[in-house]
Amino acid sequence: MSFRAAATALSRCGAVVGAAALTVMIVLITVQVASRQILAAPMVIADEVSGYLLVVTTFSALGYALHRGDHIQVTLVTDRLSPRARAWLRILWCLVGVPFLALLVRRTADMAWDSYVTGSFSVSATNVILWPIQAFVPLGLAVFLIQMLAELAAAVDDVRGKRP
Repeated sequence: MSFRAAATALSRCGAVVGAAALTVMIVLITVQVASRQILAAPMVIADEVSGYLLVVTTFSALGYALHRGDHIQVTLVTDRLSPRARAWLRILWCLVGVPFLALLVRRTADMAWDSYVTGSFSVSATNVILWPIQAFVPLGLAVFLIQMLAELAAAVDDVRGKRP
């Protein structure tokens, strides 16, 4: 399996995790609304847990969104460039993004590790342990970084005329 294929597979796994978290969040919010309207008894944990699931959904799907080209893009100028010029621009973009993402992975991993070591938990009625939720941030960013490296390799192949 090539690096790019592995990156794509990893990004798809992240999308599945994000979709599962989104599904759980939708069910939780639906149950919370029904509970509040029908039973007049709102679920205290629904808002907090939904926020955590939003973090999981967002960061898990970053790599997949990059793979599919689904991040917000303004292509007014780039659409007018030749394919080779666009490839050079992608290379430049990746060369700027890779170190930045690597730094984000490191710093967010440090944050999650610190929460694990100190036993941090939410200051709420639920007392949710925070490090498992926080771990999705560096994990999602790491998948995003791997996918960006795969995009860099594809752009280099485009410039060299060797794209499979």
